[in-house]
Amino acid sequence: TCRVTPPSGIATYAARLSGSRKVDTLMLSGGDPAQGDVCEAMGPHGFAGLDQQLVDAVTGWLKANMR
Repeated sequence: TCRVTPPSGIATYAARLSGSRKVDTLMLSGGDPAQGDVCEAMGPHGFAGLDQQLVDAVTGWLKANMR
């Protein structure tokens, strides 16, 4: 429901990172029901209930891509 960064724009956002050596994207779903504004901490952008899944994905990516 985000008007600024809708999930459907993920390829466009990734393409804008043209100066990056590597760009990977990941879409998370599930978690706790959203509460409040979509951009607030308890909304979809806050990853409510997906904290560990997000941390695991980011740390896994960092470990796999460290020089």
